[in-house]
Amino acid sequence: MRDFANTIKKARRLKGWTLERAAKESGVSTRSYAGYERGERVPPLDKAHAILTALAEEVRDDRGEEAQSEEGGTRKPSLAHLPLVSVRTEARAGEVSFYPEVASYIAYDRAQLRRDTGVAPERLVVMPVAGSSMLPTLRPGERVLVARYEGEPIIDGAIYVLNRRYQGVMIKRAFWQEGGSLLLRGDNPEEPHPMTLRPGVADEWVIIGRVVRVEKNL
Repeated sequence: MRDFANTIKKARRLKGWTLERAAKESGVSTRSYAGYERGERVPPLDKAHAILTALAEEVRDDRGEEAQSEEGGTRKPSLAHLPLVSVRTEARAGEVSFYPEVASYIAYDRAQLRRDTGVAPERLVVMPVAGSSMLPTLRPGERVLVARYEGEPIIDGAIYVLNRRYQGVMIKRAFWQEGGSLLLRGDNPEEPHPMTLRPGVADEWVIIGRVVRVEKNL
């Protein structure tokens, strides 16, 4: 979280903005912005995006791996701050709802992310792995980079993060079946409990996104 706080503080100062100006341009209160900059508070996804967008000229550079300075040297690669998302549950009226919460933000080299994932960093979130259904591919305690789903075709054999009503968030590998249904299963042969996402009952499922990179050895 300190990386995010230090980045927006440096960017604000480079712009010559006061805290009040940065807060106004980002659409947040001055009190909230000051807390984010001091690292005392974790902004939700929409607020973090608004802040980074307002400070975009100073915190990102999409021209290449290293941007040339006016003096002809190089400056440090541009950083993308990805949200580390955890999930909380809430039961009410016989249903269980699942809400993503931002635990912190993790800094990555923007150009490297694009090379590794082929996805715009703005679509990426970091999620922790829990459970054993995806062993040996994914182990508890590892983290995955997830490209948020935007309606694109499902890739046969790819790993997806999904939310199923009453069951919660899970990571499964997806396979197309005849008739347009999706078979969802883990990689662990000791937990052979595949599920099927059938056309017409898709409202039971929410596709959160596709796993595009695994963070090993954390």
